[in-house]
Amino acid sequence: MLKTLDAAILSFIVLALLVFDSRKRPEKQTILNWLFFALLCFNIFMLVLDLATWAVNGVKGELYRTLSVVLNFFLFSLAPFGIGLWLLYSDYYIFKDTGRLKRILVAVSLFLGLNAALCFINIYTGWYYTIDAANVYSRSSLSWVYVIFNYSLLLYSLIHILRHKKRLESRHFISMLLFYLPAVAGIALQWIVYGVNTNWIGMMLSLLIVYLSMQEYGLNTDYLTGAYNRRQLDNYIRTKIKLSRPESIIGVICVDLNEFKLINDNYGHEAGDKALKAAVAVLRKSLRPNDFIARTGGDEFVILLDDLNSPDMLVQIVNRIQVRLDAHNASRSTPYKLVFSMGYDCYDKRTGMPFETFLKHVDALMYKNKSEIKRREAQLKALRDSFANNPSSLLYSKE
Repeated sequence: MLKTLDAAILSFIVLALLVFDSRKRPEKQTILNWLFFALLCFNIFMLVLDLATWAVNGVKGELYRTLSVVLNFFLFSLAPFGIGLWLLYSDYYIFKDTGRLKRILVAVSLFLGLNAALCFINIYTGWYYTIDAANVYSRSSLSWVYVIFNYSLLLYSLIHILRHKKRLESRHFISMLLFYLPAVAGIALQWIVYGVNTNWIGMMLSLLIVYLSMQEYGLNTDYLTGAYNRRQLDNYIRTKIKLSRPESIIGVICVDLNEFKLINDNYGHEAGDKALKAAVAVLRKSLRPNDFIARTGGDEFVILLDDLNSPDMLVQIVNRIQVRLDAHNASRSTPYKLVFSMGYDCYDKRTGMPFETFLKHVDALMYKNKSEIKRREAQLKALRDSFANNPSSLLYSKE
């Protein structure tokens, strides 16, 4: 009987809990969460299927032998689908592109089809494994071909992540690399030690790593831009800010992406999404690695900067944001440019002002800046219109 039954049962329980949690999340309808949910369900199915093949192995009777043949066929045919799902998940995590997802799904489906055909042929040839007249499963001399063929897909997914690591935050890149350790260890151990069911146990540990480091992170981030969401902003204020030292200098910047609605209306929602992503990219390039950015509304962001050396440092950061924004607009390939309205100030905890009240103060400064930008744009438009109607009005003569 299987030597790792207790571990398999524990894996089943852990996976079931993760499935339950993933279905009650507010972002359960997202493609990324659906892919992770599919990974969890598939792993549970394969874990049960693997246990079933061992349960009927060696049981006498033609009915049990037929059942063993069918179960092993599906086990071997479907095994690489889990790796295919991981490839889909990791690619979508990197690119957020449904077009790429469809292309990869087609390629994975072709790979699975070929594998299923080879597994079906194996029933008659015994290339990978055999089930003798006594209903006893045993590996064949070419079983290593199956391992190399199928798990080459796992190697490809690793190379794919390494090629695009610059698109990932360092912690997510490391988490994706850690995914491979228990998965590969489980595969290797099951291959080396006959009779242990560690393949899908290893995959369970890999999915647990993804859940703790990446899926859980998704609860606190804005799905589109990768910035933190309002929930995490509240958590940050409740912990980091309120527990900070009284003498700490905490900078706050409220940012609004001007004319965002016009971008959506004139160029479509896809262009609006790209504008938001570009805005966050500009902000990230302007800030320190550990500075906090949250998307608090459709086109509004809050930046929290703790441990500033002086209030002048906040002014320098705001100026750097504007410089980065100008550089982005100068090299843009879009028909629109990005314009930020910004309000900023330093929070002094010793004043006793609640931080939420201070946020409203900085938000008001941002709207004041927004009004000033609109006023300047209106003046420039009036000058341009005046010149268009009466070019001589801007002529002057030298004394």
